[in-house]
Amino acid sequence: MHLTRSATMTTRLHTSFAALALLFGLGPFGITSAHAVTYCVENALELQTTLEAAVSNTTDDVIRIEAGIYRSSSPNGFYVYNFSSESHDLEISGGWTADCALRLPGQRSTIDGELQRPALVLGGTMDVRGELSIRHLQFLNGYSTDGNRAGGLTVNRGFDVVLESNLFRGNTLENDNTIAGAALYVLTEGPIAIRGNVFVDNDADSTGNAATGAVSMGCYSFSHSASFTNNTVTGNTADVGGATDISGVRVTGFPNCTWTLANNILWGNDGLDLYLDVASVTLRNNDIQNRAGSQLPVASVGNVNVNPQFVSATNLRLRRSSPLIDDGINGPVGGLPLSSFDAGPRVVGLIVDMGAYELDVLMANGFDSSPFGL
Repeated sequence: MHLTRSATMTTRLHTSFAALALLFGLGPFGITSAHAVTYCVENALELQTTLEAAVSNTTDDVIRIEAGIYRSSSPNGFYVYNFSSESHDLEISGGWTADCALRLPGQRSTIDGELQRPALVLGGTMDVRGELSIRHLQFLNGYSTDGNRAGGLTVNRGFDVVLESNLFRGNTLENDNTIAGAALYVLTEGPIAIRGNVFVDNDADSTGNAATGAVSMGCYSFSHSASFTNNTVTGNTADVGGATDISGVRVTGFPNCTWTLANNILWGNDGLDLYLDVASVTLRNNDIQNRAGSQLPVASVGNVNVNPQFVSATNLRLRRSSPLIDDGINGPVGGLPLSSFDAGPRVVGLIVDMGAYELDVLMANGFDSSPFGL
């Protein structure tokens, strides 16, 4: 691992960037603290050692990962579970050029579990506070048999969580005694914001409606607001895909954490696309094919049950004829993603589209056929 620049240069860069961001209305998201230690990662060993350094020190940390594929040599995957006694933030982002000089729009760094190990596991203790933000990564082919770990990404306690513009594909969880998700498992005491991500082709091989095919998320104990916004969740499976198998998204935890799910596409998953296992959930302007659960939402406004009309099974952009164009809400709890999943503008026209992508004229006419719209 290596630092990208001196502390003085970092301060100047971040101060200038913050001023520009405010000028262009970007708000605070994605702005690195002037006092953070910034690392540039270019291989798997550096990624593991940098994660260990970042969670054990007492400063805010920024980990920038060069574009490429990262495979852990450990059966636990990239794994960190010990934290400093002092609260501090951790920002992880992918898609950077050599020496992390520039982040390429639409590019992501890949953490590949090779169907042998979890991709990334982060955890802490309930009395440690700090924001964890993860952006522009791909979690591919992660594998877990542990009831407390997803195949893709696990965040288990110790953080306020922001996950934005990540791809989760081909992750697997095999465990019959868990509520975890195959792609993503988030369980923490702080606020949660999960927005603008794509979850596709993940699988929970479990019986008894236990593990979830894509996403399981919950607030552990304290009163906070949590949100799941503008995500696309499709093509995921659980068990045999029966009517009561939870293949899409599960919301769990304690009822004093208030959830809002807005602008999401939860469609085409085998079994249930959404399962509510906790009260205090509000549903706003989502496309939901099949929903069930032990609890009902406290409010449900503007939700639909319609074919989203993806360009294809491997291109999850919306066709121009899709009824989900301009059918979201522009000011959801937790805010909108900074951009569309393909790095275009998040709002084209007056109203945001549902899902991770925003309609683009060229893309809507089929000029781009890259797998999963990458």
